[in-house]
Amino acid sequence: MIGIGIVLIATLLATGLIEKGLEDLNLTGLLFGFLAATAYSVFMIVNGRVGNDYHQYKKVQSW
Repeated sequence: MIGIGIVLIATLLATGLIEKGLEDLNLTGLLFGFLAATAYSVFMIVNGRVGNDYHQYKKVQSW
């Protein structure tokens, strides 16, 4: 929990949101950020569900 808090505070400092405020927030960038987070989440969920019926050694073979 402490690590999550540190990451969130560091993100706020890195974006400059504290100094500039919400009026300078780019809505297009916010939309693309949410789309990227959604796509990554879907990828992680699908990747965890695909190929579970294969043997362990067969899953790690790249060719």
